[in-house]
Amino acid sequence: MIVNSYKDVIIDVLTQLIENSLTHAFNEIDSPCITIRVSVTNVQLIIDYFDNGVGLSNEGKDKVFELFYATKRNSSCSGLVMPIIYNQVTQKLQGTITYTQHSVQGTGFTIIIPMLYKTEAYRLI
Repeated sequence: MIVNSYKDVIIDVLTQLIENSLTHAFNEIDSPCITIRVSVTNVQLIIDYFDNGVGLSNEGKDKVFELFYATKRNSSCSGLVMPIIYNQVTQKLQGTITYTQHSVQGTGFTIIIPMLYKTEAYRLI
């Protein structure tokens, strides 16, 4: 199946999610793991991303996409990565991203991207 969408934006979103997990999720985790599942329907691309890291607090779950919200405020983390990801998915890809918790431990996100049939879109094979 051929999916028409902006491949560079999808690659950037996944790279940022992976870097975010590596930065925040795996302190004191014995066997860190990131899982990415991709499925396609007739009208959308679905990306399920999750890690088995330390997870988010209840406050973090509510604020994960808020500008300048950071779990490591006194480090070099700016609280910009997740809002940038949110904007890339919702604005450029015209999709949705939601926080999902796939198990007792860890953090997950479900990204749903509609199929685009525009001349400026890239082809992903």
